[in-house]
Amino acid sequence: MHGFAQHAVAVQRVGMHGLQRGKLKALIAVRTPRVR
Repeated sequence: MHGFAQHAVAVQRVGMHGLQRGKLKALIAVRTPRVR
């Protein structure tokens, strides 16, 4: 059960980090539309 709790926390951390990265990517995409 303890291992499951650690896994849940790890998933939450990754989820939060993923959302932040997604927001940064979205902002960059909006600022520089199709640079490549």
